[in-house]
Amino acid sequence: MSGTDRAARRGRAGRTGRRAGHRTLTVLLVLAVLAAACVGGELYARARVAQTVRDALPGLSDGSSVTTEGLVLPQLVRGELTSLDVDASSLELDPSAAGGSGSDDGTGLVTTLELADVDASLADVGISAPHRAGALTATGTVSWDSLAALVAAQDPDLPALTLSRAGTGDALTATATVLGVDVGLTLAPSVSDGSGIDLAVTGASLAGQEVDLDRQVGGKSLASWLGLSSTTISVPADALPAGLSVSSAAVADDGLRLTLAGKDLELDSLGS
Repeated sequence: MSGTDRAARRGRAGRTGRRAGHRTLTVLLVLAVLAAACVGGELYARARVAQTVRDALPGLSDGSSVTTEGLVLPQLVRGELTSLDVDASSLELDPSAAGGSGSDDGTGLVTTLELADVDASLADVGISAPHRAGALTATGTVSWDSLAALVAAQDPDLPALTLSRAGTGDALTATATVLGVDVGLTLAPSVSDGSGIDLAVTGASLAGQEVDLDRQVGGKSLASWLGLSSTTISVPADALPAGLSVSSAAVADDGLRLTLAGKDLELDSLGS
């Protein structure tokens, strides 16, 4: 092979190598653009999810966090999010969504229901109004004032109660003034058979002295003066926002720690 032929072959090989290099670079650039688009789309999708949750539950406190499972973009395309976890300092539920009413059974509307230190998990959440959720579980603390309002709405015959934790145990104290005398009740919370809240009266005091509820005061029993028809004060599940029920109740320092659960909910009906 002559020198001229060898030079020509090297030239063709060089041009072929440069074309291959250009094709490789082009493919890499296209892949980089696609990757950037996917990342950008996923970031947008996650922002859209957070906004969707806020639209459905406007009672969520500022700064609440929303986390999802897996890639979000394909879930948005499908129109449903597999799961969501929400961490918020507070969540106010719409009182108009409560099941209670001024009916013959004496139940009344909840004045407000605000949960503090909220952890919530949702499954199968629709991204469009009314934002249906296949399941929801939320744990949060109902303040003593809010719990007193719940009780008052359900049992208007009771005097105004001030609630607080009884020591360090799983009980609470309700105090009121009857005929100018301080009355105290010790209450033990539990979940009722109907998935509401039961507050069982386990003790009573009059002017700081332990007494029985059937003690006669001014011709009536102490229970009668307090408007108690039984030894249990109940807040039924119907008094909670529609579709939610109580699955656990425990006393905390700043209120009653509740776990609320529901299935096949419209989140828009829960927001405040």
